[in-house]
Amino acid sequence: MTKKWADETEKAEHRKPRLLLVDDMGIMLPKLAENLEKQGFEVIKVHLGKDAPSDDKSVLHIATIEDVTKYAMTPANRIDTVVTDLNDRNYPYGRYVVADLAKHKFNGPIAVHSGEPNPEMDANVKAKGAIGLFNKGEPEVIAQAIKQALAECAKAKG
Repeated sequence: MTKKWADETEKAEHRKPRLLLVDDMGIMLPKLAENLEKQGFEVIKVHLGKDAPSDDKSVLHIATIEDVTKYAMTPANRIDTVVTDLNDRNYPYGRYVVADLAKHKFNGPIAVHSGEPNPEMDANVKAKGAIGLFNKGEPEVIAQAIKQALAECAKAKG
C-alpha cells in the first residue's frame, strides 16, 4: 500500500467509501448503485462503452478501459474501490478493467460481479488483482468483501 493511498484511506474514515461502479449496461447501474449505497458506499456510476444508453446525468459515460483507470487514479476523484461487471455480451471486459487498474497500481480493492459467477473466472480475476468474482444479485456480499479489504488496508498502514 502506498503512503498516498494510506493517507487517503485515513481521511476516508470520516466519510463513506467512494465506489466506482462500472457496467456496460447503463440500464443496470441505478439498481446496482442503489443496492451498494444501502450498504454504506458513495457510488459513482460509470457506463463503459462508446454508446451511451441514456441521457441520465448521474451516470458518467466513459468510452475505454484506459479512461476508467485514469478516472479511478485521479486523486481529486478520491476513489476508494472499484466494482466492475464481468461481461459485455460474452466479452469479459471486467478482467481487463482489473488488469489495467493493477498495471497502474490502483491500491484500493477491486471487485468483479456477474449474473453467473463461476470458480474458473473467480480464479482468473483474482490472478489479475481483484478480491474476487461475486454474484451481482448479492450486493451485501460484495459490500462485505470490500469493507473487509478496506479494513485490512487500513490496518496494514498502522
